[in-house]
Amino acid sequence: MAPQTITDCGNFTLDLKQRGFCASPLFLQSGSRRSFQIDSTSSVPSFWSSNPRPRRKHTRTVDPSLLAKLTKATTINTGKNDLLFGLWNIRSLSNKGPFCFDFFCLTETWQQSNDFFHLNHSILPGYVFTSKPRHVGRGGGLAILHKEKWKVITVPEIECTSFESVALQIKGVVPTILAVVYRPPKANPVFLKEFSIFLTSLCSLSPNVVLVGDFNIHVDDAESLCLKEFLSCLDSFGLQQFIKVPTHSEGHTLDLVCCSGVIPDNVITSDLSLSDHMLVSFNVVLSISKSNLSRTITFRNIKNIDGRRLERLCAKTGLVVHKDLYADHMKVYKSALSTAKMNYYAGLIGFDAGNTKSLFSLINTILKPTEFSNSHTYSTELCEEFMLFF
Repeated sequence: MAPQTITDCGNFTLDLKQRGFCASPLFLQSGSRRSFQIDSTSSVPSFWSSNPRPRRKHTRTVDPSLLAKLTKATTINTGKNDLLFGLWNIRSLSNKGPFCFDFFCLTETWQQSNDFFHLNHSILPGYVFTSKPRHVGRGGGLAILHKEKWKVITVPEIECTSFESVALQIKGVVPTILAVVYRPPKANPVFLKEFSIFLTSLCSLSPNVVLVGDFNIHVDDAESLCLKEFLSCLDSFGLQQFIKVPTHSEGHTLDLVCCSGVIPDNVITSDLSLSDHMLVSFNVVLSISKSNLSRTITFRNIKNIDGRRLERLCAKTGLVVHKDLYADHMKVYKSALSTAKMNYYAGLIGFDAGNTKSLFSLINTILKPTEFSNSHTYSTELCEEFMLFF
């Protein structure tokens, strides 16, 4: 039997058998409703193109008005950072510094309440500090100096009578608590109880804790009952003590670095001969967040300065009224200039009130005339002396 084909009025035929199906009444009823008839005499061969069908071009574009603008982030996660930490019982900040650590912890700053002169004098540009002076009596005082780019927040303090403390939370993928402690040498029976409460508060904030300070506990004396109780307390909170060498001029280990969740590396003690305690430095690798600091630009609007305008007007017209206006303006300008200079140098003198070297240098700058080189300094004898010297 010949293959069946379908032919319309336009003499177009299609081989149904080659397509894998046969004509059906349902198929014949669909289409353009033309009259169809079955013709079994001939068939039209199929033709296939080797060129792919062109893809449809999309004419749709992005409408910026429909997109939401994202808020600029205030912090940037910078991944792993090898941070340099420092610990020092400085015994007064006076005439010491500046210091260059990522985080620098100080004990016995001897800072007075509402007195930030020595702290401001001890930091470099791009650094900030958190401090806690001793409000009663002399001595004591704590401070943490750190680079401004690191994102930190202050941890609420816990009032204790047996020791002083200050703590920060370093922001990151996993926050890190940095705490500084100073325990006075005189024994206090409530120290361990208050210290346990303090550690409970710190460890509840993060598993990563860096606890440093001058504890005035002789870690080098293995038979000390106070030491055994102290180490037991640290161990119960998962803290490990990493200082194994003397940190005091008398050979005792008093300044400690205790950590949980992180391990300090490259622990070094240095005798700076500026205190009876040694400087302790170490590195810790942390995933820390970096503050996205905004830049402040200040400028003067010189268009508001009209002094030269009066000068040009006076030279142009030569009128007496313009000369008088210009003269009065110059008197006001000279008076303002003298007042500004006086306030500037008074501020410098007040800032360096405790530094005699800076004060003498400032006075010489103000009063001593500039030394000019005389022509006789370039004599033949001086040249001969330079030749023999070199």
